[in-house]
Order: sequence, then C-alpha cells, then structure tokens
Amino acid sequence: MRWNLQRWAVAAVLGVTAVAVRAEEGADSRYYQTRGGLTGYLADELVTEFMPLPDNASDQRHVYRMARHRFDTVTAEEATRIVKDYKKQGINLIISENNRYLMSEYGTTPGGNTTLHSEKTLDSIIENTNRMIAACHAEGILFIHHITATMVDSAIFEEHPDWAAILLDSGETLQNHYGTGNSCINNEEYMQAFYRALERLLTECPDADGIMVDEIQFFGDTLCGCAGCRKQFAADTGMELPSVAEYRAEFGQGQANPVFYRWLDWRTEKIAEHHRKIRELIKKNNPDSNYFLYLCNNSSDWPFFHTGLEISKFLPYADAAGLECEPPRFDYQAYWPLVIYELKYLRGIAEHNDDTPWVLYYSTKPFDQTFGWMIGFSQGTKTWFSWSAPEEYEVLANWEAARQNILGKFRTAAKIGLSFSPDSRDHNPRYAVEWKRTNSGVANALSFGQTPYRIVSPLDFETADELLAEVDTLCLLDETVITQQRAEVLRDFVEKGGTLISGGMAGTADLHWQTRDNFLLEDLYGFALDSDGWPAETLEVDLEDLRRDRDKTTLDYQSQFVKVKNVAPDVQTFGAFIHDGESCPAIYTRKVGRGEVIYFAGHLGDQYFYDTHSGENPLLPGQKWTDLRKPHYQTFINKLVAMNQHKPAVKQENLPPGILLEVFDHDFAGIRGKVVTLLNLQGMQLQSGLLPAWKYHFPSIHLASPIRLSVPLENVRKVYLLSPDYPATVELPLYYDADGYATTEISRLDRLAAIYFCQEGEAAFTQLPGGIVHEIPEAKKLASNIHPALAAPYEPDAVTVFADTDAFSGGTVISAGLKEEPARVIYGADSDCAEMKISITLDRDIEHPVLELGGMDDNLKDTRSEYLITLGGKEIYRGTSTFPDDEWKVESCELPMDRLSPGTYEIVIQMTAPGVRGGKPWLAIAFARLKEKEGE
Repeated sequence: MRWNLQRWAVAAVLGVTAVAVRAEEGADSRYYQTRGGLTGYLADELVTEFMPLPDNASDQRHVYRMARHRFDTVTAEEATRIVKDYKKQGINLIISENNRYLMSEYGTTPGGNTTLHSEKTLDSIIENTNRMIAACHAEGILFIHHITATMVDSAIFEEHPDWAAILLDSGETLQNHYGTGNSCINNEEYMQAFYRALERLLTECPDADGIMVDEIQFFGDTLCGCAGCRKQFAADTGMELPSVAEYRAEFGQGQANPVFYRWLDWRTEKIAEHHRKIRELIKKNNPDSNYFLYLCNNSSDWPFFHTGLEISKFLPYADAAGLECEPPRFDYQAYWPLVIYELKYLRGIAEHNDDTPWVLYYSTKPFDQTFGWMIGFSQGTKTWFSWSAPEEYEVLANWEAARQNILGKFRTAAKIGLSFSPDSRDHNPRYAVEWKRTNSGVANALSFGQTPYRIVSPLDFETADELLAEVDTLCLLDETVITQQRAEVLRDFVEKGGTLISGGMAGTADLHWQTRDNFLLEDLYGFALDSDGWPAETLEVDLEDLRRDRDKTTLDYQSQFVKVKNVAPDVQTFGAFIHDGESCPAIYTRKVGRGEVIYFAGHLGDQYFYDTHSGENPLLPGQKWTDLRKPHYQTFINKLVAMNQHKPAVKQENLPPGILLEVFDHDFAGIRGKVVTLLNLQGMQLQSGLLPAWKYHFPSIHLASPIRLSVPLENVRKVYLLSPDYPATVELPLYYDADGYATTEISRLDRLAAIYFCQEGEAAFTQLPGGIVHEIPEAKKLASNIHPALAAPYEPDAVTVFADTDAFSGGTVISAGLKEEPARVIYGADSDCAEMKISITLDRDIEHPVLELGGMDDNLKDTRSEYLITLGGKEIYRGTSTFPDDEWKVESCELPMDRLSPGTYEIVIQMTAPGVRGGKPWLAIAFARLKEKEGE
C-alpha cells in the first residue's frame, strides 16, 4: 500500500495545548487557523569583537551567556569550528550535552539508550571533552560539564538489581518517561561506582571550568524504599520505613505521621551530603571551577515532596544557581506572572552567593526563546540559551555581549520584601494552599500594579540588621509556620524601624504540622487569636488611603476572616469586614519601637490569584478561562504593601498598565548607577472568556504624556536607554525633582528598555555599537513566519479527529504540542506505549474511502519508524515510515474497501520497530481523517 504525500512544511515551533474540539466547529477551530507569528529579532550587523571574560571566576558568573552543545565524537578541527561559531554569536560559556552519562560499563541497552547516549565509554567522553575544552579556551570561552547521576540506562539493573530506586507504595522499580530508570542515591555500591567515574572525569579533564550534576535527587514522593535507604534511615533516625502494606494503610495517608515527616527531611540531608562531596571533588581538581545547580518549579511543592530538593538549601555548595523554567505546558506567554515570581525567588537565593542567577527555557513555539530572554532581562537574569533555536538567540546573545559589563551584576533595589518560606509551603499542608495562593496572588498584584518587590527567603532572617539592609518593609501574609528564631528576628526588625505587613494565620503552626492556639507574634501584634473561619461577604476600605475610613469602597470578599481578642490600647484599626450587617476591623496597625506592624485580618489567597502550578484554573488556548482576580484587590494589595513606603525605590508617572517595572542597583567593572527595566506586556494581558491561540505581539503604546521615572540617587551624570529594539544607545534628559530623585522621561516604549542612571563609567556607553543618539529611533522590525495549519484547508465533507481529543487513546499526549500541532506519540515495540488507537464515527456513507494522517517521524536522521496500521482489524499498512524528521506532513492512503457505512471505526497504529519509551524510533500523529477519494 502506497502513501501519497501532501507537504505542509512547518518551519516554526508553536505549542498547541490539549482540548477536545469537534470537527464540526469548522474552519474557525484553532486546528485550521493560520500558524506562526513572531520568531525573533532580525540578524543585522552582528558584532564580532567582544570584551574578554573577567579574570576572576566570581566576576565571570555575572556575565555568563550560556548555550548547550551536543557533541559525541569531535576532532580538534571540528571542535574549533563549533566554538568559533558560538563566539561569533556572543556565547562565552558552553555546557556539554550527549556526554552526560558515565556509567556505560556497568550495563547498557544494545545500541545504547538514546536519551542518555549510553553507548559511549568513559574513555571516549574524556577524550572528546578535552578537545572541546581546548577549543573553548583558545577562544576565551568557558566549558562546563553537564553530568547525570542517578538517571541510568535501565539495562544496568539486569547486572545490578540492588541499585534500583524502589517505590514505597508498590515495592517496584521506578521507570520514568525518559526511557530510563533511576538508581538510588543512597545505594553505597552504585554511588561509589559513580564517584569513581566522576573523579576520573574531573582528574583527566582538569581544565574544565565547572560542572553541573543533575539527578542527585529522588524522582517522586514515594522514593525510596530500597534496602539501602531502609538501612541508612534506621541507622540515622532510629525509625523504620514502612512496608508496602503499611504505607498504603497509614504512612502515605497522613502527613502528621512523625516518621513521614522525618523521612522527608532525611532525604534532603542525604542529597546535601552528595552535593558537598561533589563540590569537594571539583575544588580539589580546580579551585576556580564553579558548581552549577538548578531546579524547576521552585515556588511549587514539587521540589521538596517529589525530589527532596529545595533551592535555598543549595547555598552551602552551589556557586551558580539557576531555574529550569517549566510553567504549565511551557506556556510562557500565559504564565509569565508565575515566571516572574520564580525568577524573583531564584534571585533572592542567588544574591546570597554574590551570584547573578540564570534561567533555562524550553521553547515550544516561535518567539519563546526571545520572550523568555525578555523576561529574564527585565529581572536582571542571564539566559541559558537552548541549542534548538540559534536563529533566535544569536541576536540576543550578540547584543548582550557588546554590553557585557553594563548588564553584569544587577542587584535588586526594591525595598519591599515578600517572604517566601519553604517551611510554610512544604511543612504545613493544613494551610499550605492558602499560603501559596496568598503569596502568588500578592506577587501577581504587585507585578501588575508596577510595584517593584523582592522575594526574601528565610536565609535573610538571621539578624534584623541584615534584613534591614535589604528591605524596609517585609510582607508575611498567611505564612503559618514561623519558628521561634525567626520570630525573634522579626521583633527586632520592627523595633529597629522595619515595617512588618502580616495577616491571616501567620505564625499559628510549627514545623511538625501542629497548630498553635495563638499567634507566635502576639506580643508584637498587640492582640491574640480568637478564631479563624468567620465568614464575610464584603471588605470595606478607603482605597485612596487605607489609614482613613472616609470614602470607603466595598470589595467583594466571599471568604473567611480572622477574629482577634485582647486588643492593646495602642492598636489602631481601619476598614471592616461585613457579615449580616455586622462589622469587624480589617486592618490593625501598631507602632513598636521605631517601626510598625500592620496586620490584615483576612486571607488574600483567592482575591487576586492568577494561577500557578496548581492547574485548577488552567489557561488553555481555545478554551474558556475565568479570570478569578478581583480588580479592586490589585489596588488594595499595592496600597497595603506600600503603606509605609515614603521613599520608594523608584517613582513613576504616566506609566501605562501592562508594563512591567523593575529597579536594580549596579556596580560592576567601573560602571555604577541604578537601572530601571520596562517590559511591554500589554499584548499578554488575558481576560475571562474564550482564550485565543497564543500569538506574541507588542501593541504600540501611544503616550499622551511622557513616562517619567525617578530614582533616589545622587551625582547622576547621564541617563541612557538601552534596548535591542534600537540600533543605538539613547541619551535621555536628566533633572532632579523636589524630593531629590534623579528623574528622566521617555516618549515611547516599544518592547523593552533598560533605563540606566549612570553615576560612574559613562565612557562605556559612548563606545557601544551604533553610538549615542538623543531621540528614540524607530524600533527594529521583528522576524515572523506565517503558514497554514497542518490540517488546512478545512474539509467539511471529511470526518477529522485530532490527537489531543478523546478520539485518540494510547501512546503519549504531548501537552504542549509539537511545532504548533496537537500530537500523540508512540515509541518502539519494547516500550509500554507502542500503540495508539483512533476512533472515528461516521454518520453517513463514504464511497471510495481514503485515510489521511498528519505525522512526523523521530528527529534522528538515521532511524525510521516501522509500524502497522489496521482499520477495523484489517491491515491497511505495514512498513517503514515515510513521514519526515522534524517536520509535519500529511499522508493519504486509499482503503481496501469500496464503502464505509455509518458507524464507529477504530484505527490502530502499532510500532513494530524495537525501542524503549522516550527513545528512538518514535512516531507522532497530529490528526486522522476519513474522506472520499478526490474526483469520486
């Protein structure tokens, strides 16, 4: 049977998210809408000469421009060519890929595990890595090992079954979706073998500039119950891990179980031991090398419960901290408020190490890499560029490279801090959801309200003086777990002049999930806890000035509030919660020493909650979404948080809504001043209703009056605007306002800008490419790629079903889609997802039927899928795939029957080629269609 190919090339990458859409919705359905959009900045006149890296390894961390590179076997000449190409793009640090797996000699799948490239020997890895290191150093580029630890080729367990991680709830070995297995980090024999290989790599590649070791972790919240873990846990704690039956009956049901609680913390302790050991190995071989570490979903409960990791615990051993940025379905355009929140938390950790944080994005659609870089730029964060989109990142890396020192070592200048406590999030499930939503909602409100803020971790609470050096206002809202030590710091913080914005049930639980009968900070608040859970319908406050009760605005509340008692005489109250005509104070304030505590007696959790990793109110293109944020609460939260901000870190006038505002201090390489970043997010403001397909766009901002920006800074010499939007640096006007703030104005904002108030080092700006101009030029054009959908044109006489609907089953759904199309994937015959089924229901006869499939073969040129297709149990195709690699196409096949009658037909596609889950070969299907043969 021969397939006829219809070529619908897809040149861009845009994720389409799962949603059941009937074919009857027709041409207006997103399945038939035009694809593509912005792809990035146009490459024009790239700079080729850059400043060298700083000599000091610590200073180097502030100017990283990182890119992955996949290499297997390379000659010295090939390595030189590769590195020179990266250098032209502006990259100054290469992270290895494909040479991550060091354990091949202990057992390998025949032909190698394609995820791990496990066919390579340690000898070949060392040999080829040294060629890459030599080539990098010849061009002034750093080289970082990227190594995998406990993610292993499953074949290793055939020879060493005791090395496997074991699930507590089933007693089985974990197989994950990468097509690999997981060894246990507590298995002494395995880890000794790993360390021998790692030490040999470090010793025989002595010139590497650092290493990042992944998978020193657990891969789930029921790992690990192997013999090694059981033995070590008993020895360390005197407690016993449960049997499978005991786990199901009790252990996993109630987190108040003291063994469960101790087990969670014990896992983090064992992980820390390994990181310390690896750091010692690194520094022994090269004292100047850096240890890179990163985590994803830092603001969720995923790291602690599922992996045993917490980014704040990296500080004793990490030199360079990063974020693996994974919002739901990798929808950066929809979830940018969550990305901002996570980048702020990352910065709160990284600045403790005098480090500039970095972020890795997973681009699933055009412009993702560029938009991610824009977000990172607005947050003073460096981007680890993906290898898959060099046409996007070369312009950005090149632009950044030419401004290396000006953009190095940003330090947040915001004086408002939002406390982020792993204790409340991870150790107190009773109140964790409320706290997470409150923290996320407040963060969202501040970002949308253009109030710069920073995330403050518990590490900032060691002394009040250290805390006051960073913030003058600390928000501690609904943070239920507060330790006695932190409480003492908070009391001292307020006594010495700080403002504490507190609220909800803050301080009413301990680390062991036990609730307290009172606020831990009762003496500071000036009142005691009466009860929580009192219902209210409305909140009445004066939104012009929260300290007044004159012109009250009624806000829908629909939640509970906290009732207090024993209120001290020096406590003042403002606003009110209303229930059944009765009122109770909403805001309590009290002067203590030189500072003040401000307590909100409600819960802000759902009042301005946008969405996080929860997935309870998902943002999905083509589906209806309900915006749960109550608009007045943006104003209320910003007013509440800034009640004592008499001298804000930045003042703005005429700044339109939808513009993200941040402010940083900068003092690096002889250049000193303050930086205000502006990011145009007006095209990414979502409202309730049917969400359109994601299309990045930056609408023009028409200003009736110039945007005025002011910072509290003396002796400013010049003000400059820098942006990849413009071919030159713009010198802006400078004057001082009545409050002594250095002030400037801009007449237009296109996409993003950094406004630099320069106190020292203005010569660095005059030497930038394009020179200095005094009027904002026209913005550069952005590249775009518009093309038809794979299923286009819409065929009303055909019956079409799509891979992300209930018509498909089996295989693996790619929730973000592949290259703009919905996708379901099957893997080799040795996997547990080698088959997919497609159900198509006909309501009429189809004469001379034809089956069409939109498909893509695995993205490896030297492998082809082999599969069997049946319809109603009849074989209609068996053979090798003719779908292309890395590109969608439509194939059609005449069916061996004259007619299909009304009814439901099942199409089965079954992989016959060998292979494991997550590896090659694989086959992706976007849609299936039954139709009549053309011309019939």
